[in-house]
Amino acid sequence: MAKTATTHAADSDSLVQQYHEPQFQQGFTRPAAGDSVLPREMQLDSLVALERPQNADAHQAAHSPLHDMGSMGLLLLSSFLVITSYRTGYKYIENLFHYMFSVKRRESLFDDHTVSETRIMFVMLFNTWVMEGLLLYYAVGNVRPALVAHLQSSVFLHVALFTAVAAAFHFLQVLAYRVLGWVFAEPVETRLWLSGFNSTQATLGLLLFPVVVVTLVAPSTAKTTLILALSLYFLARLVFIYKGFRIFFGEFRSSIHFLLYLCSVEIVPPLSIFAGTIFLCNVV
Repeated sequence: MAKTATTHAADSDSLVQQYHEPQFQQGFTRPAAGDSVLPREMQLDSLVALERPQNADAHQAAHSPLHDMGSMGLLLLSSFLVITSYRTGYKYIENLFHYMFSVKRRESLFDDHTVSETRIMFVMLFNTWVMEGLLLYYAVGNVRPALVAHLQSSVFLHVALFTAVAAAFHFLQVLAYRVLGWVFAEPVETRLWLSGFNSTQATLGLLLFPVVVVTLVAPSTAKTTLILALSLYFLARLVFIYKGFRIFFGEFRSSIHFLLYLCSVEIVPPLSIFAGTIFLCNVV
């Protein structure tokens, strides 16, 4: 028992020795307010205070067809229709090169045109109109920067409008070619001419697809991609004009008619359509 009492007494002495008296019995003070270590010009009260940040209105992010559900739905719809129609209309796609350049007046017995080919042709033309509508959206924004905010306010409305303009322009051209063919050519020549026009336009839509994708993903490259798209459009027109030249150009005096055709059908209408598109943007 005596030994146990001695042990407790030793523990009590060690606790007393380990006790430290608090340093701040009068409370905490501002350590830097009177800190003699800092120079007088760097005292806490003399330091420059940071400005309090002010609230600002959030800026709305730029809206584009890539972030618009309706525009992307239109693009995906055209791509889906082309993919699903290929199984039944693959023959038309295989013969696109033939339709673009062939001037044979008489077809082979094995050349048959089915309903499936007509369907895939219309689907590919619809794909072309969608590609042209999206590119027209960016073209108008680059040519008229003042209309960019107006275009971004209703992206799908303008993309759908531009797609409808491309489709209407296509049908107006078909009507003009039918009238010219009825007046100056035979039915078989008119058929060959229209076949070349539809095939070049269908091929144009396939070539414009990667251009549209790059423009959507990287809008900063719009000027370059628009120049590339315009070059592909001119290339398709040159192929079609070349086929028309082979069909109708029989003698030298036909050159006058051919030049009139180029000016009245191939040059003036596209420029008029683009000017009319900009006018519609100001109205809608």
